[in-house]
Amino acid sequence: MSKILVNELAHTNDTTAMTVDSSGRILTPARPAFSARGSGSWVDVADGATTVIQMSIADINVGSSYSTSTYEFTAPVAGLYFLSAIVYIRNNGGSSSDSGTYGYIKLQKNGSNVAGFEAIHGYLNNGDADQTDTLSGLIQLAVNDTVRIVMQSAGGGTSSFNRNNTSFHGYLVG
Repeated sequence: MSKILVNELAHTNDTTAMTVDSSGRILTPARPAFSARGSGSWVDVADGATTVIQMSIADINVGSSYSTSTYEFTAPVAGLYFLSAIVYIRNNGGSSSDSGTYGYIKLQKNGSNVAGFEAIHGYLNNGDADQTDTLSGLIQLAVNDTVRIVMQSAGGGTSSFNRNNTSFHGYLVG
């Protein structure tokens, strides 16, 4: 049996698409990926309102597909993507009887909520006003599909998120 040795594959515009290093590890430096985070203080979301969670700093932005002005990732290629978000939230009302403010963080694709990509933050009771909600999972995206994280407040009061402790991440699986 003969061996075919390939240590680098190039895209049509001569950018390196994939390399295999001397230890056999496959490197894909052009694979779309992003890691964004917020900056600033608390943002209030009124009862019944939904707002895009602002993450204006992109620490990683391979392919420049995350927008720090719209807070959305736009898929540059079709494929399966892994996405995750961490949102530091609090409720500003409620009672120990589980009545009052609650809300959600949700993933939206092309402006619509994605089923199964949401987390509820609880009522203000027993001192649990501040919480951290997380989302993660796989999603199929077509070219130019957009994804973003939103917060929705419900239950009669205001919910808030803290931009300093909030982040959104993703990468192309394949």
